[in-house]
Amino acid sequence: MASILNVDKIRATGSTTDGVLVDSSGRVTTPAHPHFVGIDTSGVTDTDSESTFATIVHYTVKINTGSCYNTSTGEFTCPIAGRYFFETHLLSRGAVAHNVELQKNGTIWTRTRDILTSGNEASIGCSTVVDCAASDVLRVRVSNGSGGDFYNLWNGTTIYLLG
Repeated sequence: MASILNVDKIRATGSTTDGVLVDSSGRVTTPAHPHFVGIDTSGVTDTDSESTFATIVHYTVKINTGSCYNTSTGEFTCPIAGRYFFETHLLSRGAVAHNVELQKNGTIWTRTRDILTSGNEASIGCSTVVDCAASDVLRVRVSNGSGGDFYNLWNGTTIYLLG
């Protein structure tokens, strides 16, 4: 005869944090899953150079499970090894070239470029999946040549552990 294990939460030995929860309908959740969502930026403005990059720092944090995102540096430090989804979207203004880099440990993982030749606004986005070790650092860097800047309230970044 088979036995049934009746468990509604799983914790690491000595931890007070629930790692896995099972609700009454059998749905499994991982409430401590590393996750960050930030909007609004620290006012990245004209660098007068397409080769000079600045780190995007989000000052409105919607989710920061595990406190992995540093609101002073704009860096997300991976708490555990795994595959992370990493995405940013920005709204820029001014007829200039805008470059966006998603970096892992200071090295470009992926990048994109938008050249706004007419009008006043351009939306630019970039996303990727990154294999990370514990303590790897992810960040968004931008450059935006002469005459442009980014609308602070229309920018956002999401990073979360896929598994």
